[in-house]
Amino acid sequence: MGFPADKLICCFRGKDANNPVFQPTCLRLYQRIHELEGGIHELEGECRKWKLRVETAPFEFSGKEAVHVFDGVSLLQRILKEQDSLSRFGDGEFSTILLEKRPWFQTPDPRLAQKLRQVLDEDEPNLLLAIADNYGNLERYTDKAADAIRNYQMENQHRERILELLDPSRAYYDAYVTRPYYMYRDKSYSKTIFGLWKQIFANRDTLIVEGRFSRFGCGSDLLAGATNVRRILAPEKDAFARYEDILESVKRHANVTDLILISLGPTATVLASDVAKMGIQAIDIGQLDNEYDWYRMGTKERVPIVGKMTAEVQWDREVEEIQDTAYESSIVDCCFRRNIHE
Repeated sequence: MGFPADKLICCFRGKDANNPVFQPTCLRLYQRIHELEGGIHELEGECRKWKLRVETAPFEFSGKEAVHVFDGVSLLQRILKEQDSLSRFGDGEFSTILLEKRPWFQTPDPRLAQKLRQVLDEDEPNLLLAIADNYGNLERYTDKAADAIRNYQMENQHRERILELLDPSRAYYDAYVTRPYYMYRDKSYSKTIFGLWKQIFANRDTLIVEGRFSRFGCGSDLLAGATNVRRILAPEKDAFARYEDILESVKRHANVTDLILISLGPTATVLASDVAKMGIQAIDIGQLDNEYDWYRMGTKERVPIVGKMTAEVQWDREVEEIQDTAYESSIVDCCFRRNIHE
């Protein structure tokens, strides 16, 4: 603009920004630039959100089903009646099949991808398959949850690629049956689902296979009706690397009348199928315990849970130790160690 360079104050130049005479002006400039950048990012986010809503509207409001998904109540009522097993496929499982990095706790693994694909294609009479109910109307979900679903579906053509893996003539069930609280507008749905889960657990000898910091059911009454609760602890990350050890441990410790609850990310989907083939009821239970804790808190956000690994908020914190003699005494094997007493 024709001004002499030595007459300009530059808030990005150290000698000006730190000059006590110019510092207040530079600070105000910094703050205003930050505000403008924040406003630009917010506008960009709003534009993307509405763009995705427009792009997915034909799928959500056409009234046509790309694939039929039975609701969570129907699923749990069937499990109560028939004592079926359950393998679930959410975004993490499908991304694993596609060899994408999705869940932070599981490194992409071609062998795991192949096993997941096999489970998806199998037709075991006592094994129900659940997928995320993302392919039709999303109005039952909160705006935040629905927008996250839209974002994943349209990213890298996930919707089309996942639907190619599914059989439109097959009956699938709702994988969000283990996530009945945070995502839903109507929180009364949570009470119904948790009540049915408690009926499934009631008076059942229960073997839990979980990551070593999951601590499923600790600190709540979720498993109050279960009997003889035992636990096999697996690695909290990359559990599939120890899959053979975990499966062998289940064979050693499970009885044919047990209910096996598995919380191990994509590894749980595969393990539930293999245990079901042994004639033992196995349920890929996912994040049900975390959801129940949030439900009891009445929180509107996913927050850390003291003493437990919480997949959605775990990457930035350590898990606290707990003093729980009942939990400690329930551990029958540790598949991330050579010896349970290490």
